[in-house]
Amino acid sequence: MIDHITSAIPPLRGHLPPVPLPLAGFAIRRLVRAAYTRFPDFFERLGQCAQATYLIDPLDLSFVLTMQLRAGRPQLRVYRRAQAPTQVQARIAGSFHDLMDLLEGEQDSDALFFSRQLEIEGDTEAIVTLRNALDNLNADVVTDSISALRPPLRLAARLALRHVRRSVQHSMRQSHHVA
Repeated sequence: MIDHITSAIPPLRGHLPPVPLPLAGFAIRRLVRAAYTRFPDFFERLGQCAQATYLIDPLDLSFVLTMQLRAGRPQLRVYRRAQAPTQVQARIAGSFHDLMDLLEGEQDSDALFFSRQLEIEGDTEAIVTLRNALDNLNADVVTDSISALRPPLRLAARLALRHVRRSVQHSMRQSHHVA
């Protein structure tokens, strides 16, 4: 286990307003359940690495996530950056945009890692297994998972994702103008 990992979590890099934690947690948990319904093979491909606790750190958002991807019982929790848990096996960090691109199959994780846009630490086997399972999906996990939601939640998820993407893009443009 990595117990020094929270000391490595940097302060928020972006300028996005804080996301209400209960709302973020609710939405993300619904998406994980939808992903499990839509992609059960993905969870099975993780094998023993599904027991690992992954810390997902979108560097430009006000929260971090932990996830355990056990088949039948995926768990995801959302934490304010300052309250991130210390007992995790692996940390994956990058901009919200880059992390979403990975889930949507738009970016190559190796390219992001070697260009230092993606940070990883901890259990390399768990991280590589997760990466391989995602690569084997050949799908847009985000869009397909949102599509699996019931109609009122589907629309809300699409609107929320669009809003966060626009906010991130706006924040990126603002930070480039300042630099």
